Amino acid sequence: MSTPHEPPSTMRSLAPVTAAATTGRKMPPPLVVRYLILGLIMGGLWAWHAGAPLWEHAVRLLALLLIGPPLLHRARARRRRRLGLEGEPRLSLVRLTLLKLWLVALALLAAWVLNDRLSGADYWIAGGLTVITTVFGPPAHPHLIVTTDRPSSRRATRT
Repeated sequence: MSTPHEPPSTMRSLAPVTAAATTGRKMPPPLVVRYLILGLIMGGLWAWHAGAPLWEHAVRLLALLLIGPPLLHRARARRRRRLGLEGEPRLSLVRLTLLKLWLVALALLAAWVLNDRLSGADYWIAGGLTVITTVFGPPAHPHLIVTTDRPSSRRATRT
């Protein structure tokens, strides 16, 4: 009588190893999902205040886009220092801010052009903010990443 033969252990039969599995950290959601959520927040904020003057839209979006990220940036930097991940790639705050200013300027220009020509223009702009952020955010993301040297190695070379 023959016994069932065990297939050899190959790479295809092994579970994929991810960074989360090796470090014990939870993996973030896919990049497209994160940009979709950001686009929905921005578009929802614009649509919620439909009919408001342009300067109010500008103040709201700039507050959302320019106050929150620096606070998150500081929190992430503190977390990276605590975990010893200071040299890992990170988002450039300057590049991110410039991209967001461009997005707000584009939305304001669209509002200025469309408000007199189209009824419900604010809802179209809200949808446009969502679509632009979701479609162009993930391809632009690699251009927002910067790598830095470890601060301790920079200090050692300055002496």
